[in-house]
Amino acid sequence: MSQETLLFPLAARVSILDLANQQREKRGSQPPLPDNLASRKEIFTWFKQSETFRQIYTQAQRYFSVPRTKGEVELCRSDVAGEVFQQIAFAYLSQKLSATQTLLSPMTTFDLYHRNLYPGKKVVRHKIGTPSLLGISVPDGLLVENEPFGLKIVAAVEYTLKRKRDAFHEKIYYFAFSKLKFPDLFAESCLLFVTPTFSESPPLIPQGKAELRQLPFTHPQFRNFSNWFYEGYRPYQDVLIPDAASATLKEIQVEAGRQGSRH
Repeated sequence: MSQETLLFPLAARVSILDLANQQREKRGSQPPLPDNLASRKEIFTWFKQSETFRQIYTQAQRYFSVPRTKGEVELCRSDVAGEVFQQIAFAYLSQKLSATQTLLSPMTTFDLYHRNLYPGKKVVRHKIGTPSLLGISVPDGLLVENEPFGLKIVAAVEYTLKRKRDAFHEKIYYFAFSKLKFPDLFAESCLLFVTPTFSESPPLIPQGKAELRQLPFTHPQFRNFSNWFYEGYRPYQDVLIPDAASATLKEIQVEAGRQGSRH
């Protein structure tokens, strides 16, 4: 058994509990999710009132305030959509846990992987959202069960908007590698995909290798919400966003391009 396999349970047990408590305190300052979310409207309404929404918007506003190429705009819009879905899925799933379970956030999961499993790996920073580790597939979350004799990782969680089978099978492959490399951590764990509801049949996932949980909105419904975030949201009525502009992100980017072309 490798030394790095042993490091995680010893070094991270207290960190998991501490960071989980920090997550709960942070969520306590946000509008609580209703106990029984039954529709996309309830979810999106809650998210638009959350601090996380404002943080993502502020990052995007900063990025689109300077001239960008068409490719850069599309890439950032894709990153924003992924981050918005990730945060919605994390918050939604967090409300469905038992009293003995903790769902680590994307950032907490990244920190644990970076500190305890791959401390020497290069950190890749992104324009929006959680960093990644070069060459390493870091899950978006870890579902942890607090048992009488310690902590057990029940599932590695992937929040994804992808629909093609190959994308799911690639994650299954990487998780199988993690189970071999760190058997003490993941021997009793599964891979949990969290997605929008598939309008068509969901991708065929090998039985016993992963599970699929679908949120109460479809891919097209989420795409409409993501498009509204870029093209329709005007934050000037939101007093919690400092120096809020009346323009949408799209209008901000168009104006930045005009200003840039004059110089």
